[in-house]
Amino acid sequence: MRAWTACLVLAVAVAACGTSAAAYRARDSPRVRPAPFDTRLHAAHFPRARGWRTRISGPSDENPRCLRQRVSWASTVPFTDGPMQLPPHRMIESLPPDGIIMAVSQYVDRCRRLRGIRAYRPPLDLADATRSQFPGPRGDELPLYRVLGRFAGRYGFDLWVFYGRHEPTAAQRAAAQRELEGVRWSAWL
Repeated sequence: MRAWTACLVLAVAVAACGTSAAAYRARDSPRVRPAPFDTRLHAAHFPRARGWRTRISGPSDENPRCLRQRVSWASTVPFTDGPMQLPPHRMIESLPPDGIIMAVSQYVDRCRRLRGIRAYRPPLDLADATRSQFPGPRGDELPLYRVLGRFAGRYGFDLWVFYGRHEPTAAQRAAAQRELEGVRWSAWL
């Protein structure tokens, strides 16, 4: 009888709230729904699609006791900045109107816990990006599109996207989204 009463109370709570606590746990749990993570990779890999260049930075050596970080890149223009340079000022300076630059930092910080960062599952959607300005050349002209989040139980990420015009075309947005949907994410850093 007790179990039935507990189920009834839970059912009433779900109906009242619209979502159960279990649903929230399932959304953030990597064990409930396997996500497309590759255990053999040590950083995210953008696809080598026609017209795109890709690269991956080495591990960060800035405080290795606390921070593990990699930066993965996809760009329609040549790489002229260092693999950890964000924003990539020289690349942005020469970015043509139809150009696109994407960089995703992946990180684990063992010394501090960041709170309030939204959990995501791959593939990422550029519709979730916030638009802002950035310091440096063309920072007032070209906006930065950014998605900051975490893959629950794995690592955090910070995606930066630059288009070569103030208002990207539908074709640019679609090309960037296709490239982003093809990313193979590492399971852990």
